[in-house]
Formats: sequence, C-alpha cells, structure tokens
Amino acid sequence: MRITEGLVGNSGRQRDPDAPQGWLPADNIEFVDEHHLGAMNVECSSCGALHWIDERLTDSSAGNPKFDSCCGKGSVTFPPFPDLPPFLRATLRSDDPRARDIQNNLRKYNNIFQFTSVRCETTVHGIQRAGPMDFQIQGTLYHYMGPTANADPNATAKYAQIYFHDPEAATTIRLGEFPGADRNFIT
Repeated sequence: MRITEGLVGNSGRQRDPDAPQGWLPADNIEFVDEHHLGAMNVECSSCGALHWIDERLTDSSAGNPKFDSCCGKGSVTFPPFPDLPPFLRATLRSDDPRARDIQNNLRKYNNIFQFTSVRCETTVHGIQRAGPMDFQIQGTLYHYMGPTANADPNATAKYAQIYFHDPEAATTIRLGEFPGADRNFIT
C-alpha cells in the first residue's frame, strides 16, 4: 500500500480524525490519502469471482480469504453463462479497428438499447468497508421509461418506445443518441 500525504489548498489545517474517509470540508481543504489496492486476483473459493484482498471479510485471513459480496460465502449459486453468439464473441476478442471501437464504447452501445433510465441521489456515506466504493443510493430510486406511445408526434422516441418502430427507424433513433455508433453492429 502506498500512502501519500499532502494538502489540497494551503491553509495548513490538519485532517479531522472523526471525519469519514474521503469527506471534504466546505473549504475543500483536506489531506489526500492514496491507496493502491493491488491486483484483483484473489478468487472466491465458493464461486470463483475475482476480488481484491482487501474485500475479504474481516473474520477471514489473507491466507484463507472469504467473501460475501459475490455469492454470500456459497449461499447463492448461479448456472454458468451460456456461450456468447459467435459474432459477439469474435467482436469482443478481436483486435481489428471495428472491434476495438465497439470494445472501447461498449457502455454507449449498451445504453442505446436500454428500456429505462435510472435517476437517484447518490451518497458516499453509509457502508464503510475496505475495497472499492460501492454505488450507494440515498432516498428513492426511479426508473424512467415513458409510455409505449409518444403523446407528441414530433418528439423523438425514447427507451422502450424505440422497440415499437420498424428496425430502420429504430436504428436511426439510436444513431442520434450515439452518432459514432457502427450502424451495421446495431441493426
């Protein structure tokens, strides 16, 4: 683990030891601790999921780590994933320029096929444990999906509405959301 201490700002104020890790006061002056997690190469003995060693349960050792964030120490089992269709498998493993573009923009491609959109308030307070930060929601989680038919005939279809168009119109709408998308890949 590497620790780097330095001030953000120049007031000379010391870090509040009671403040949550990562919390910044209103004047944005705080010590910055750098933490290197190392490789994510520790396998869960129950399900095979990869973890950082710091994600292990506090009552387990580094020599015999146990995890519950993946399978609950073996209490949850899932069947293996089916093989990917040959075209998708080849696209994800290829180094050709078209495949690399799709690999580098996979989140955007995934988003243009979404049925809903998520909206929520997030927080960094609450769950405190070693390892990477979890996505923490404060308050209510909303899924926006809209009606299946758009009330305004001039409005662009969104989310599930796109699936009620002919394929060419749906592709055109998706390309409007992600102009750099490979048309042949999304049709």
